[in-house]
Amino acid sequence: MRELWRRLRHGRQLERGLDEEIRFHIDQQIEKNLRTGMSAGEARRLAFVKFGGVEHLKERTRDEYRPALVEDFLRDVRYGVRLLFRTKAFAVVAILTLGLGIGAATAVFSVVRGVLLRPLPYPDPDRVVRLHQVDGNGRRTNTVSEPNFEDWKSGTRSFSAMAEMSAGQSPVTIGGEATMTQGAGVSREFFDVMGVRPLVGRGFLPEEQRVGGTPAAIVSDRLWRTRFGSGPLETLTLRIGTTVHQVVGVMPAGFDYPGGSDFWTARELNPPQTSRTAHNFTVVARVSGGVDVSAAQSEIGALSRALKQRHGDGTWMSDAAVVPLRESLTATSRPVLLLLFGAAILLLAIACLNVSNLHLARAVWRSAPTAAGSRGSSSPRRSCWRWRQASWGSLSPLPASGRWPRCSRPTCPASPTSAWTRAYSASRSSSPPARRRCSAS
Repeated sequence: MRELWRRLRHGRQLERGLDEEIRFHIDQQIEKNLRTGMSAGEARRLAFVKFGGVEHLKERTRDEYRPALVEDFLRDVRYGVRLLFRTKAFAVVAILTLGLGIGAATAVFSVVRGVLLRPLPYPDPDRVVRLHQVDGNGRRTNTVSEPNFEDWKSGTRSFSAMAEMSAGQSPVTIGGEATMTQGAGVSREFFDVMGVRPLVGRGFLPEEQRVGGTPAAIVSDRLWRTRFGSGPLETLTLRIGTTVHQVVGVMPAGFDYPGGSDFWTARELNPPQTSRTAHNFTVVARVSGGVDVSAAQSEIGALSRALKQRHGDGTWMSDAAVVPLRESLTATSRPVLLLLFGAAILLLAIACLNVSNLHLARAVWRSAPTAAGSRGSSSPRRSCWRWRQASWGSLSPLPASGRWPRCSRPTCPASPTSAWTRAYSASRSSSPPARRRCSAS
C-alpha cells in the first residue's frame, strides 16, 4: 500500500520522466537519419515510423511501473466528465432515464428484501411454523379449536414447543387514559416457540398461568417507553377491560408478534374451551432440532386423520398442515410484491435499452475518437473504452456546425477523422499534407 500511494502521489513526476525518455530516443533517431543525408522533415517522419505509436508505448510502460488500473480509471473519469459537460442535454436525459429505472428497482427491492428475504428476528426462524387445520375440502383454516390443539401437543414428538394464541384489540387504560391497543393472550410455551425472552423483568410464573391466577402482563418495548416512560416495573399496571394487570416484563425492541401486539397476557387465566368446532386460536410451534419439516408434517397429519376417525362429525378437521411462519405471514403479499419487483426490473431494462439506443445513435456519427485511437496512439483496450465514453458526447447526431458531414469514412480526407489525422501529422512534420477532395458519395 505504501508503494501504491508513492506511485499515485508522484505520478506526474513519473510521466515527465517517461516523456523525456521517449523524446531522447526519438531525437537520437532523428540525428541518425540526418547523418544519412535526409531532410529534416523526412528524418523526423521516419523516426516516428520506426519508433511506433508513442501513446501505445506509454500505455505499455505505465503497466510496468505503476498501478495502471487506478490511473486509467482516474483518467477515464476526467475524460468522461469533460464529455458530459460538453453535451449536457444528453447527460441529463441519460442520467434521468437510468435514475428512474434504478430508483424504482431499488425501492421495490428494499420492500421485497424487508418482507420476503430478511430473516425473521427469532433464533432459527426456519423452525418456527404455523399449524393449520385442513377441512374435508382440503382448505386450510387459520384458526384451531383448543381440544385439537391439546391433542396435537400431547400426541406429537416432532415439536419442541407448541403454543396457542388469540390476538385482537382491547381497551387498555394506563394512567387514566384509555386507548384501543393490540394485544394477545398466549399459552405457556409461546415464548419458547419464538425463542425470545423479556429483556427487562421476567416471564409468567406458574401461579399466573392458571384459571383465577394473578393477572400479569408483559408489554412491548414501544409501549413501555411511550406510555410508561420506561419506569420501574414494580410500579406499573395496566387495565385491560375491567381487569388490572401487573406489568412483569418488557420484550426486546422490535418484537411485536402476533400482529403488532403491544402486550401479552396468559391464556390460562380463562377457562379452557371444550368444543372441537370452536376455532378461536392460532397455533405456532417450533420444530425440534434434527427433525425435518416434512417429517413433522407427516406425523401431525397422521394424528389429525386419526382424530377425525375418532370424533367423526364432532370435528371439522380432516388433516393438518405445517407451514413455515414466514410463508404464512407473506402468503397474501408475496404475489403482489413479486409482480411489482418484476415490473421494476422490466422498467430498469427498458431504461437501459433506451440509453443504449441513444448511445448507438450518436456513436454512428462520432467515429473520430475510435478511428483516432486505432491509428496506434493507444492500446486497443483504451481505444475501445474511449469509444464507449465518446458515445456520451452528444444527444444530437449532427456536428456542432449543424450540417451533415460530407463523408463518414474514417479514411476519407474530408471526414473529421482525416482532418484530425492531418492536424496531428502537421504538428510532426515540417510540411503539412496536401488537401484532397473526397470522391466518396
